[in-house]
Amino acid sequence: DEELQEQYEDRDEFAASVKGLIQTYGGARDEKIRSLVLRLHHYAQTRPDAEGWLAGQIENFSASEPADWQKWLLTAIADWRDEWLPVLESLGVPVSDPARTSKRAGLETGAPPANEKAAELADVLRRLPENISRELAAEVLGQIVSADGNWPAKRKGILREPLKDLFDEAKFLASVALVKNGNDPLAEDWNWVRGQMTALLRLAQNFAARFAARKRDDGVLDFHDLEQFALKLLWNFTSDKPTPTAQRWREKLRFVFVDEYQDINAAQDKIIQALSRDGAEANRFLVGDVKQSIYRFRLADPKIFRDYAKSWRGKDGQTIPLAENFRSRESLLNFVNSLFEPLMREEIGGVNYDAEAKLKFGLREKRKASDVEKDKSLRAELLLRLKSSREAEAADDELAGLGEAEKEARLVARRLKELVAEPHEIWDNEKKISRAVEWRDMAVLLRAPSGKAEIFAKEFERAGVPLVVARGGFYDTSEVL
Repeated sequence: DEELQEQYEDRDEFAASVKGLIQTYGGARDEKIRSLVLRLHHYAQTRPDAEGWLAGQIENFSASEPADWQKWLLTAIADWRDEWLPVLESLGVPVSDPARTSKRAGLETGAPPANEKAAELADVLRRLPENISRELAAEVLGQIVSADGNWPAKRKGILREPLKDLFDEAKFLASVALVKNGNDPLAEDWNWVRGQMTALLRLAQNFAARFAARKRDDGVLDFHDLEQFALKLLWNFTSDKPTPTAQRWREKLRFVFVDEYQDINAAQDKIIQALSRDGAEANRFLVGDVKQSIYRFRLADPKIFRDYAKSWRGKDGQTIPLAENFRSRESLLNFVNSLFEPLMREEIGGVNYDAEAKLKFGLREKRKASDVEKDKSLRAELLLRLKSSREAEAADDELAGLGEAEKEARLVARRLKELVAEPHEIWDNEKKISRAVEWRDMAVLLRAPSGKAEIFAKEFERAGVPLVVARGGFYDTSEVL
């Protein structure tokens, strides 16, 4: 409130920029700008040098030319070429298997499998070398866009369908790559946004200073302060070296162990780096799984752990895949592997479900009863209830007139009763025997129990299925109370 009020009252150039920002991006209201300032503040506080990061961003936008944008454009075009070229080559060459599938295009290519337009475009795309110039990139992209207007009679639909994303992407890239009559689209965009971006960044910078002063006056800290003040004690960002305080702690700490490293942010990583030794005396032991990263909303950066996993393969460290699973039956692991292998790819989620990521059945000699040779039954099932199917509901009188959550709870209770009645066999790890399943072996996991727990309790009681509902959150636990 104070920062914005000051800008409303001032008449200097910065105040005018802030008012222009609110007018342009906020529709003359400051709610959106307030939200952006707070988002920028919270993000900056997860950087190793929050003040330096904001100052660096302001300096970037003071440049008259978008040097980073120009570099990123050529990198994006090179990545785009590398992504599409194998797809075009695959589509353009006749193959013996007419049911071939293109991952990128997401389409089956039936007989005749060869796509002459794809072959033509592959020849055009091969003109882009490893080190791409902007002029050549604009020329090649223009040729691809032009090729969209020349199709064999009555075959446009079938030939273009797997290529429609290629043409859309080429059209966009061409629009920003082509410099015509001295007009650079990137430079025009840069000059249009950099004044507003500078105003936003300076607003966030002023807010951070004002907020920090208020906290000091009141004698309070927030969560970000705990990290940022620790960093001020441990790292000298001018020399980019650990402080004498950090050096003393490095000598004291024999090992540094950190779990769940996929959910760490850059500031936290820098603290751990400051307290850990490097080189021949390296003493960090990090455990994590990028596939389990759940705190992106708290600005955790799983890329940090992923980069360590790559860079520590060699003289400076070691990467040990923890793939063995000692809890689950082999048939269940096979199901999980078969499900995620085609779904998880580096270009989508940042991690490949490769040989190192696949779950392996551990301690086979001691767990013979749970391997696929002894355990022939399926260990995973997917039960679907079609919400909009009135015919299905009409055919099942028991579900008629129930709400969605009630139907779900009743069907789950019905399936659990079937498993007990069969009886379904499970492995008892304490007794080391197979035995019939009991109610205490079963659990129902809900994405959000709130609002559903009472319904499940009522429906399970109706069905004669005993149920214990875990209640309460973090603040309701006895330790916190």
